[in-house]
Amino acid sequence: MNCPTVYWVQGDTGTTAAPGGWVRIFGRCLQGDARKPQVLLRPEKGKDVILEAERASPWSLTVRLPVASPEGVRHVFVHNGFAGPQGWTDAGRITLAKAKPRGTGFLTCVPAPAGLHATIGAFTG
Repeated sequence: MNCPTVYWVQGDTGTTAAPGGWVRIFGRCLQGDARKPQVLLRPEKGKDVILEAERASPWSLTVRLPVASPEGVRHVFVHNGFAGPQGWTDAGRITLAKAKPRGTGFLTCVPAPAGLHATIGAFTG
């Protein structure tokens, strides 16, 4: 009772999260009255990292990732402040990876031929 239920985990780049970015968790009972919710990120190798929620509600919470976070898969656990050490709930996994640069395309517009009331455009990217 009152343990978090997680529906999904989302990163700032979609299904992944970038170092220095954020992880958002959606579910219910994610925020309790006792203290701020926390998120534990457990790498396959290395030390656990516990982050305090930057924003929280009973339905979602957001944590900011340290800029120096190494890339790789993290097992995610959530704690809403109740139940002490037994209150951690498995939220699934998320991959930390550098954000991929977006395209540098551009849109070229030219006037339509005489008699037409439109502009013709072409995207190059």
